[in-house]
Amino acid sequence: MENLSFLYPPVYLILCGASALAVTLILYYRNKIIPTTHRWQQYLLGSLRFLVSFLLAALLLSPFLKYQTSTIEKPIIVFGADVSESVPARMKPEQVDNYQRQLNQLANQLSGDYAIHRLSFGDGIHEGFSDSFADPVTDITQFLDYVYDQYNDQNLGAVILASDGLYNEGKNPVYGSKNLKAPVYGILLGDTTVQKDARIENVYYNDIVYLGDRFQVQVDVQADACDGDQSSLQIFLVEGENRTRSDQASISINRDPFFQSHNFILEADKPGIQHFRIALAPVPGEEATSNNYKDIYVDVLDARQNVLLLASTPHPDLAAIRQSLEKNKNYQVTTKLFGDQVDIQDYDLVVFDQLPAPGKSITALLKTMNDRKINRWFILGADTDINAFNQVQNALSITTQIRNTDEVTGELQNSFGLFNLSDALKDFLTEMPPLQSPFGEYNLRAGTTVLMNQVISKVETNYPLWLFHQDGELKTGILTAEGIWKWRLYDFLNHQDHQLIDELIDKTVQYLALQEDKRQFRVYLPKKIFRENEIVRMDAELYNQSYELVNDPDVFISIYNEKREEFRFTMDRRGLQYTLQAGYFPEGNYTYRATTTYNNEELTFNGSFSIQPVQLEMYNLTADRSVLESLAGNRNGKVVLPDAINTLSEQIKARQDVKPVAYAQSVTQPLLMIKWLFFILFALATIEWFLRRFWGGY
Repeated sequence: MENLSFLYPPVYLILCGASALAVTLILYYRNKIIPTTHRWQQYLLGSLRFLVSFLLAALLLSPFLKYQTSTIEKPIIVFGADVSESVPARMKPEQVDNYQRQLNQLANQLSGDYAIHRLSFGDGIHEGFSDSFADPVTDITQFLDYVYDQYNDQNLGAVILASDGLYNEGKNPVYGSKNLKAPVYGILLGDTTVQKDARIENVYYNDIVYLGDRFQVQVDVQADACDGDQSSLQIFLVEGENRTRSDQASISINRDPFFQSHNFILEADKPGIQHFRIALAPVPGEEATSNNYKDIYVDVLDARQNVLLLASTPHPDLAAIRQSLEKNKNYQVTTKLFGDQVDIQDYDLVVFDQLPAPGKSITALLKTMNDRKINRWFILGADTDINAFNQVQNALSITTQIRNTDEVTGELQNSFGLFNLSDALKDFLTEMPPLQSPFGEYNLRAGTTVLMNQVISKVETNYPLWLFHQDGELKTGILTAEGIWKWRLYDFLNHQDHQLIDELIDKTVQYLALQEDKRQFRVYLPKKIFRENEIVRMDAELYNQSYELVNDPDVFISIYNEKREEFRFTMDRRGLQYTLQAGYFPEGNYTYRATTTYNNEELTFNGSFSIQPVQLEMYNLTADRSVLESLAGNRNGKVVLPDAINTLSEQIKARQDVKPVAYAQSVTQPLLMIKWLFFILFALATIEWFLRRFWGGY
């Protein structure tokens, strides 16, 4: 029902009528503007003028209409068609064609009474029905979540899910999307018959290992209807077109169903991305062999830091430090005595134990280290030449007249913040036995950070025991005492391990050995191994001489496959950086070369990545009816086979809970927004003007 209301009190309509009457009387009362004796003409013209004037004045009161509208919303039927690779694997081509035809016919039959939404799903959600089955993974829960998010607040009538019930990503769909209340009807595709099949069910491995490590690959083998058969499991190293067998195992299938795990131990003897293929020999009578192999890619990192322990003479501190560092596979530790042949530029950190010493100068070594930006760690002791030590570093100066030592312990400094130590280590450092520190007066230089100060005879001093210094890009660490081997033994005596002192040494070496990347042009990948259904994304940074980010010049990237075919790209700018969505690539190893020209200098960056195939769909090809039945049973639906798709139309139409919904809505509309009212006023004014002219008025 329509109601007319005003923004201002309706009593103002009396004033509008009076104003309109006054305008009309002024114009037509006793004013013979029309030369005729017919009074009705003046009455007609006056009425038109009064009506137009009154309506115009009334519109100034901002009148508006209130009325109710109702809309009928059809129930929504969402179709979800599984387009993953496993669906047609156990169906004949004519069965697939018949299923697709009947699914379209069902959607067309329901389109009159229902709002139909066609979707396809696999590794994502796609609009419409797809004729191809190319998605390498299946995530049913993702589809159910999408339906809930998109249609939960609408009149969702039913969900029709056509799938083989096999999923290999996401949650179990039976427990996913519990909030979805609409009935679910399942169309079971594929074949539920268990056929003779031996397959690689799962492969577990670390996709990142370090050079020189031995790593484990666990392969789960499963077989159905193969009792009494024999097979073999082999793992190959794939290098281009060449395959080298790394290991093998015999498989004796002695039960049905059969499951067995095999562990292979492989050597990471070459840096870079290594491609391995695991192959299970087919058994007699096996039809589907696409699940008999699995390709894996392992990134072998040569990220170990080379640490040199260079000593004046043999000392137990060397063994203590070496044993602590060798527990961490990131370090390659070498021990040398002064005078041994050593190529100093091969190391990331050099630990000088009681060097320089009398007659043992390290000035030449330090010059090379300065040129190569190699960091160093000095450990002082009774053999250290203090005067020479003062000359070869800028962190600490020691003034002494006699060669003597003090027994010192350490006191942690709260202001230290270069790295974090565990609370257990902080508490334990106060209990450590004393070390031997050269006697003298210690003076710190600018840029020095102290981890621990010396405590002499239970008196805390401002003499440093453990400190760090940074001069430009060079880092220097100094332990002003010998005997750290005692701390390691004391740690074991109290805890039956060396965990705490190992932590202290490891944190020190990690800080000193870490080299900051100062390259002016860099390219980053979020990872080095992508799946074939993942987009390869690359980011880049360019720095000017002040080490500020810039992105003025263009950056070009060429990606090469194993056949040296080139794919060229230009990176997009994002903020002050660069980015590239290179898209999808086929399985294989790839290298890339990024180039840019800045300040007339060509800068380049080289790297590599690999694309790993997604073989999840071929692991298990036996349709899982239980998944669809659980989904349908929990949501008051039903599961049918492809040849009974046409029965779903009558089942859905017979439901009393899948009906149109009528929505009533109150609408408020200002009269000023009604276009036809303007035309009425314009028409009335036009008629008055025309009649007055026609009858001889002016």
